[in-house]
Amino acid sequence: MIPPGGWHFPEAPGHIIRTDTYETLIDEIFRQRLRAGKNTASIEAEVARYFCTNWPYACINDNTKPMTGDDTPARRVARSAARLAAGQPAGGYDLANQGVANERAAICAKCPSQIAWKTGCSSCSASTAALLLQLRKLRNTPSDGKLMACSLSGWENQTAVHLPEKIVKPDEETLKTLPDNCWRKTIP
Repeated sequence: MIPPGGWHFPEAPGHIIRTDTYETLIDEIFRQRLRAGKNTASIEAEVARYFCTNWPYACINDNTKPMTGDDTPARRVARSAARLAAGQPAGGYDLANQGVANERAAICAKCPSQIAWKTGCSSCSASTAALLLQLRKLRNTPSDGKLMACSLSGWENQTAVHLPEKIVKPDEETLKTLPDNCWRKTIP
């Protein structure tokens, strides 16, 4: 169902972003905010709130998201990779030591919250995977073959296990959603 006025979002006073689909609307808001150095974490929730407030008949699940355009794991991982790349310091991130990364990966490999993300457009997944490989500086773990995306964090675990604590430390709200055995819960 397309809302009145098509897929649009008032990003700023006098600046309305318009696209043909919900997915491209989310992507365009993400791109504009990323270029401007703005927070990109809650775009889907903001857009859902805008549409559900103005056109309640276009919502499902107690007005929490639009009826169309559910975010895919591939899109979430691509956005996560773009955020990481945009925030990367010169010379790249100071990655966790290899032993820590291996321990984290072993935990993720057994986690039921993992989901496949390399679906749909294979060239899109390949370009995201290449960016992630660069972010982790070509590093691997023995568990890499069992790692997918985190359905809770929206990132690719094969890269996340190498990231420094300041990047992967959960906020209080996220902490509540993580499984009991998640390695992120042990970060001081």
